[in-house]
Amino acid sequence: MKAEKKLPPVLAAALLLDAWHILRPIESWPELGRFLTGAFLKGEMTPNHTPMLCAGLRKSPFRWRRQDALGTRLSALLTGFEQAGAESSRDLDRLQLARDRLMRCCANSRRHSRLPEFISLFLTRPLVTIPMARQDLGVTAAAVDHMIRQLGPAMPRELTGRNRYRAWGGAVRGGTLTASDARLPKSEPVRRNDRATDMSLNRDCTQEISPQAAGHPAGA
Repeated sequence: MKAEKKLPPVLAAALLLDAWHILRPIESWPELGRFLTGAFLKGEMTPNHTPMLCAGLRKSPFRWRRQDALGTRLSALLTGFEQAGAESSRDLDRLQLARDRLMRCCANSRRHSRLPEFISLFLTRPLVTIPMARQDLGVTAAAVDHMIRQLGPAMPRELTGRNRYRAWGGAVRGGTLTASDARLPKSEPVRRNDRATDMSLNRDCTQEISPQAAGHPAGA
């Protein structure tokens, strides 16, 4: 770690992840290496969010293979990191569009309205419920219902289809979490001689999108 801190953070992160795949210190938890690499990049480059390394590596056309040379392995990992950065940028763009759409509903609200804070819940949480909003905002259930009516058509999609225990998806993809958001990205051709690493990557990617998987309506 001390030697790698002298390197550029992205290259150091690729070396760390490559070393994790080579050594495999925890056989039962292979995806932990990607979580630790993401935490390293968060501490060095992106203090406000954890890079989406699993999604980026999943979308990369290259696969890490133990028998490849070090340069080839690092190139594959860096390509995945590039894909992760592009995916993060797209998510931020979608969140900004969703925020602009929701904030238009605050144009005629009172100065002390809690509506902007209510909107921020949809931008920072994958799932929002009335008890959650009551606890975070310190308001009554009736006040939450009133803010829901204020948002009107801009309100993110209700997920349960029930009158009780209602929940709304996070404000992505233009303010609405659709069922397609929870689907896994299209996989690239996989080289079978590193099947174990790719299977762990698939599990890890599924864990990363699990908050969005709540976007499936009941019975879908």
